[in-house]
This record gives sequence, C-alpha cells and structure tokens, in this order.
Amino acid sequence: MKRKLLIPVLLALLLIPALACQTVLRALQPSLPIPPGLTELGTALPGVLEGTPIPLPELMTAIPALPGGTAEAPPDIPVVDQKENLVGSQFLVSYQTSMAFDDVVKFYKDQMPAQGWQAGEAPQAVKGFAVLNYVKDKRTATVTVSGAEGKTAVIIAIQEQ
Repeated sequence: MKRKLLIPVLLALLLIPALACQTVLRALQPSLPIPPGLTELGTALPGVLEGTPIPLPELMTAIPALPGGTAEAPPDIPVVDQKENLVGSQFLVSYQTSMAFDDVVKFYKDQMPAQGWQAGEAPQAVKGFAVLNYVKDKRTATVTVSGAEGKTAVIIAIQEQ
C-alpha cells in the first residue's frame, strides 16, 4: 500500500516546482529586453515579436527595415558570388543561392577565417542544415545554411557581445 502512494507523491513533488518555475517565467516574459533591430522588424512584419512563423520570402523582404538595412552585407561578412535576394544590415544578412549546400558550408568554413573571424562553438550539422559560429573582436556571427529543392538559404545573425 505504501509503495502505491510513494509514486504519486514523488510525481507531485517533482511537478509542483516545475509548474511554479513556468508560472514565474511567464510573469517575467513581458519585461525581457527585445534585441536591437527586432522592434523594427516587428513593425515591418506584425506578429514576429509574438513568435508567429514568418515565411522566408516575407522575412527577407522585411530585413531592409532594420536599422542600416541595405542590399549588401557588412564588409567583413563574405557572401557567395551566385546570390539572389540579398538583404543585409549590421545585425543580419540573408540570401539564397543555387550553389550546393555542401559548397556553401565549405565557403563559410574557408572565408570567415579569411575575414578575421575565429571559429566559436562547435558547428552543428545534419543533412541539409548547418549552423556555424564565429567570433571577431566583440561580435559573434551565427551562419545558418539550409538546403532544399535545389536552393540553399543563408542567414547570418551578427551580434555585439
């Protein structure tokens, strides 16, 4: 009889603190700071700050709304020659290419160090998706490469440390 009671009591003891933590985090969420540039992106794409998924073409056309948004990457961020729909700012660079996924990943593994970037956290890769991390001065760059249906998409998030 005591063993049958032990399991529900242990589950309750584990679940109550977890639920309390979740409630506290939800209460704190509105006071968390919004990263630079995201407010402007939220204005360009309503719903982005609430976590609403935004289709990639709409996101790419909204990026110039960010502070300093242009059709170019920062000078020390390499971009492949065969690019389409390039948009960029000091915080974000995005484009598509017809180059093969593996060739684009190799390009960034070669060219980021050539521009003075040092490899950061270990790269993560699965078939058709890779995340490469780099550090330079007081900035980090996270290069996300994804390939599907003959196209490769590149998104580079640049952040001040």
